[in-house]
Amino acid sequence: MSVWQVWLLVGVPALAIALACFARGSRVLWLVGLVVLVVGCAGVMAVSPASGAAFGGLLALLYATGRGSGKRPRESADAQEAAPDDGYSRQP
Repeated sequence: MSVWQVWLLVGVPALAIALACFARGSRVLWLVGLVVLVVGCAGVMAVSPASGAAFGGLLALLYATGRGSGKRPRESADAQEAAPDDGYSRQP
């Protein structure tokens, strides 16, 4: 098989499934997405070792943005300050 055929049969579907799993934010789906990426990386690297860089780059990008952690982001201080007044706030 050529590199293009492997990417069309293994790489692109693996990336699509993994990104769909990571977009949900569930811990179980995060693990499924991680397994799909590892299997896809192994399948593509069997034909073209240089193609593993695409999967590694995607994993690094997802980790850096916090998408691949399976955790929900905390509210920022700005979001907490912008909360509507409940009528019980202290008056200076």
